[in-house]
Amino acid sequence: MSILILIPAAIAGIVPMLIAVTVIYWLDRYEREPWWLVALVFLWGAIGGTGFGCFCNSTIIAGVDTVLGADAANWIGPVIVAPLVEEVTKIIPLFALIFLRHFDNATDGLIYGAAAGLGFAMTENIMYFYQVGSSAGFLAMVTNILIRTLFTAQVHFAASACWGFVLGLARYRHPALRWLVAPPVGYAAAVTIHAFWNGSATYSSLNGALDVQAGACVLITCIGAFVLALAQLSLFMEHRVIKAELLAEASDGTLPLAHADIIPYWLKRVSSDWAPPGVDKNAYARAATLLAFRRHQARHASGDIAEQLEGEVRKYRHEVKLLLQRASPTHGAPPPAGGPPPGGRWGH
Repeated sequence: MSILILIPAAIAGIVPMLIAVTVIYWLDRYEREPWWLVALVFLWGAIGGTGFGCFCNSTIIAGVDTVLGADAANWIGPVIVAPLVEEVTKIIPLFALIFLRHFDNATDGLIYGAAAGLGFAMTENIMYFYQVGSSAGFLAMVTNILIRTLFTAQVHFAASACWGFVLGLARYRHPALRWLVAPPVGYAAAVTIHAFWNGSATYSSLNGALDVQAGACVLITCIGAFVLALAQLSLFMEHRVIKAELLAEASDGTLPLAHADIIPYWLKRVSSDWAPPGVDKNAYARAATLLAFRRHQARHASGDIAEQLEGEVRKYRHEVKLLLQRASPTHGAPPPAGGPPPGGRWGH
């Protein structure tokens, strides 16, 4: 093992994926997931996803080679076997997380799915970078780094993010939709993206059709942009839910009406002068956001899950009221739902 090849291969594989997962994590700005949980999913993709994926791929492709021959295995392996196998091994943690309250909407699913895909891409990239560098030299490795970082990693990111998005979208829907419709739809989307890329790469490699690969690069970039747009759409949906639910809570006197017009807007909520003095602004915004989400989710859930969510609605409503009661006595009690005191600001 050449350390002169391994070190740049590892750096080129690790750094871009860490940057990418950090950016994706930052996008979830209304109810950010625990960083350690996102990190665990990322590590699963990097270790468990690639480990199981490589084992299953190798076993199945060896069988195809034995039965159908090497030519068939060269096509079936990357175009059919790899997408079908890897899109399962990457996403396994999400089927455990879906039982946790942390995973409660489409944005969460997209974040966790993207983290798993980027972790998988990191390890796979390191392996390919080292393999190409060892066999074809440093310049060939640099070319491979550019292609895999810009495009192949984007495939893993987009495929897993789409599957996670669909799972999150159905999180509190009817059980049939949640368990019978969402998983196969998400899986089909992920496999299609992956198979398209592998198919174009395989065809280009075997036939020297660089124009096919170039076209695939353009399309994959468009798919990656679509996934990012999907993330923004999901965040906009969250914004609308927070605003509608908090306006309803404000009309019932849970919180000031002015706050219901601040908390749904990320830029407004990070400003420094809207919360009553003495109130932990971050804790208050988080409790109000969770109150809004649980109200919305409770209406779409049924059975025991709906009852649990109703209990959480009461819990977060109580927490919001308690936080507001901690306003600095020197500034008086928080005003009623109509908004801040005369002058439009809290405090002096």
